[in-house]
Amino acid sequence: MREKKEKSLQCEIYDWLASMKCARIKKKCGIISFTNEIYEALVVFHKDSLMELSIEDKKTGETPFYLHFEARDAKTAHDHIQAFSPFFATDCQ
Repeated sequence: MREKKEKSLQCEIYDWLASMKCARIKKKCGIISFTNEIYEALVVFHKDSLMELSIEDKKTGETPFYLHFEARDAKTAHDHIQAFSPFFATDCQ
């Protein structure tokens, strides 16, 4: 039962992020990217409710943000994504 709940949460997160106007789907239900003049941000959905959030500075190639976590509950997952989104999401709702 827990696996189904976590899978459902991951699908909810995917749908929410994919619905943002600046979201670009890289693979069907696998990678969502967000790009602005400075950063390329990726959300990667892995098996077993694992998610990876990363941001690359396009000019320097540095990674100012990286987080890999298991999407087990909605509040924690939302908090992680909220920490990630200021890099690219000023007009991305």
